[in-house]
Amino acid sequence: MGQHSTLTKHISKTLRNMLKKILPLLIFALLSNNFYAQEKFVDIPNSLKQGIRSVKDAFSVVNEDGKTFAVFIDDNKTLNGYLYNYDLTPIASYASEGLPNRYDEIIGQTIEGNQMKLFLKSSNNKKFGSILFDFDNSTSVETQFDFKLRNDRFLQSYSKDGEFYIFTVDKRSSILNTYVFNHSGEYSKESFDLSDRPFRDDRNVPCTLDDLIVENAGFNKIVTLAKIDETTPNAIDVTSNTTKIFERENGIVLTLDKGKVYTYIIELKVPDMQVDFQAVSKPQLLVNGEFDKSNSYLYGDKLFQITGNQKEMRFQVMDLNTEKILKKLYLEKDGDIAFKNSPIIQEGGTYSPNRVREMEKTSKFLRKISADDIGLAVIPNESGYQITMGGNKRLTSGGGAMAMPGFGVPIATAGAVTFYFNPVYFAYSSYSGSKSTRIECLFDENFEHIEGDVPRNVFDDIKSFADNVSDPRAENVFKLGDFYIYGSYNTNNHVYELTKFE
Repeated sequence: MGQHSTLTKHISKTLRNMLKKILPLLIFALLSNNFYAQEKFVDIPNSLKQGIRSVKDAFSVVNEDGKTFAVFIDDNKTLNGYLYNYDLTPIASYASEGLPNRYDEIIGQTIEGNQMKLFLKSSNNKKFGSILFDFDNSTSVETQFDFKLRNDRFLQSYSKDGEFYIFTVDKRSSILNTYVFNHSGEYSKESFDLSDRPFRDDRNVPCTLDDLIVENAGFNKIVTLAKIDETTPNAIDVTSNTTKIFERENGIVLTLDKGKVYTYIIELKVPDMQVDFQAVSKPQLLVNGEFDKSNSYLYGDKLFQITGNQKEMRFQVMDLNTEKILKKLYLEKDGDIAFKNSPIIQEGGTYSPNRVREMEKTSKFLRKISADDIGLAVIPNESGYQITMGGNKRLTSGGGAMAMPGFGVPIATAGAVTFYFNPVYFAYSSYSGSKSTRIECLFDENFEHIEGDVPRNVFDDIKSFADNVSDPRAENVFKLGDFYIYGSYNTNNHVYELTKFE
């Protein structure tokens, strides 16, 4: 009996010692799975680097049809381009003189074989041009277009199937224009007169399409339009904008929420140049007031809408094909938020962008989102949908200007690379520079609320990884097939390191 007891104690002690050794490894493995679902993709030696100046910027161009991608590294003296196959076989590399100084932003591209043409514009939309990077012949050719916007405002750009599109709206009108460029740089223009559409503003007064797009900035009118990639997690900082363009396989969809009664949806299909229009009624509050705020988010063929003030909030989902309401939710200030899966979260600020606080009262949540720019964001998950509801407060910079991600503030800018060119990096970068209040909610495919913890998204994983990169330079995030790629420059080894995230 005594020997049996001694043996039992010995086995127990041995198991405890084994657990002490194994448990940390198991925890690390679990954390690696849940928090660091990444693997090394490729390291690109910057063999073309000249001089001792540090690398600050880099960007990528993806040719999905040809299954190639290029990484361009700005060496402050040359722009070094490295072309790879999807299987990570190097194809070519060469150093060009870089982007012309007269332009500030890359807005799109066309690709033929190993030729990549980047389309460029100045920040004031006065100058447009392109630069062709020819990897076969190690040459670059700059072209300055005689194309100028005089009576129309630049809205957004779009690249597809070897053609590049610029969308504009005529000032003080409802005329939507499309300029189509081919790889040779030749272009044509087509206009669509939407004057017969029932556009109404935030006072429910008839207005033009231009009125719904522009905002007053002192004595000027500016376009503050967000470009959305639906397949990417988007922060409320971006989606709270009342004017959004969603990229689709066959064109773009413009949603307008500045009006009081309707969400206006304009779909422009390319290359056949067909325009479809819908006006969808917004969920109306029981007690309307001048402080009502509303917005929407488009995902696939479903429109998600939200309206709120200090006393109440309404949310609904509509199938745009059938115009059937799939879900309605109502919230009042004295009630509990039964459909949330997170605390009421407030994060960011002028002096503390990483600060996170939690609130308890529904009344405070409603007060915050009705004082801010209300918004929604939607991303699918394994169970159905994760929906973010909340508001974003635009912060003022030192000069008193409104700091909006991507709109005059280089929050989502890598050199000349802006949200026009890479909305994925714009979405990834938009978690800072503002002050937002939000809740996270989980729903199944039938939009019934489900319990559970809010899953981490791919940007959470990338940020966790990036926070552990020593002195990251020239950061970039882009999509390559079904994966996300994070890149940063290792100044010690002069290597651009790419990491893949599923």
